[in-house]
Amino acid sequence: MTQTGKSRLRGRYRTLGSTIDGQCWSKVTRQNLDSRQSQDRDNIGKINFGFSSGSTLHNRMCEFMKRPEDHNSPIEHSAAGSKHYQLRELLREQISTLNPNDPIPTEFELCERYSLSRTTVRKAIDYLIYEGLLYRIHGKGTFVAPPKFPARYVQRLAGFYDDMTMRGLPVRTQVLQQELIKANADVAYRLELELGQEVLKLSRLRFVDDEPMHIVVSYLPHDRFPGIMTVNFTEEPLYGTLRTKYDVNIHHGKRVIEAQPCTPDEAELLGITEHTPLLVLIGVVYDEKNAPLEYGIVRNRGDRAQIDLDMITL
Repeated sequence: MTQTGKSRLRGRYRTLGSTIDGQCWSKVTRQNLDSRQSQDRDNIGKINFGFSSGSTLHNRMCEFMKRPEDHNSPIEHSAAGSKHYQLRELLREQISTLNPNDPIPTEFELCERYSLSRTTVRKAIDYLIYEGLLYRIHGKGTFVAPPKFPARYVQRLAGFYDDMTMRGLPVRTQVLQQELIKANADVAYRLELELGQEVLKLSRLRFVDDEPMHIVVSYLPHDRFPGIMTVNFTEEPLYGTLRTKYDVNIHHGKRVIEAQPCTPDEAELLGITEHTPLLVLIGVVYDEKNAPLEYGIVRNRGDRAQIDLDMITL
């Protein structure tokens, strides 16, 4: 090689950030690349979630990301049926081994683990988010969603407190408002009262496992329940009080279910973002003589409540 050629070659080394002289740059680069690829192959499946070794969450996530040959339901690329369906069912099974708010592997990690495209992985995760099994926080990742509480009290007159305690779930009540007001047109119509007649307005924030679940506002005719202002509804359930203290028979009721966005005040009380959809139950309960006892509006968190209905044929 001429002196001019060597100078040009050295110039190329300097341009590429190399300090070597007299070696083929492509050879050095190929050696480095082969070494890097070897390391990458060794690291496939070794995903670091930042959990301390030996911790319960670390062990669960290691189990989650076992090699495909160890899974009972690996992704079969040659099998009939869509790949995103197979991944979705595999994730569904593995989610059951994790706790609420535990992270799942990233989309990139799942792509590498199961040799799937980003589109396939995202489609599977999006479906599980739609089902309420996962939730996504932008910039942080995807996490296991807390379970929803079936609202069986919607079609039964046990009341929320009785419904939750029968399932062994601790319930706590915070009274937001307890005062006598004059019935407006809506309240008077629902309770079959005269406009301006005195009613009790009782607003409560209900917690399950110390997590806010819903805001309930109840209106009751005061002349039907004298002395009700003295009841401590932080400790006493409303329907239980009506049965024991006033000897009423809560016989039947009517409820309407609709979706509404939450207000800023409701969002702060429920610990959710403003305009998050709420599952709203509006209804009246009656005694055996069809006299209205309570007009209630229950504003449930849409992300933590679901309606549980029994279907019958007519």
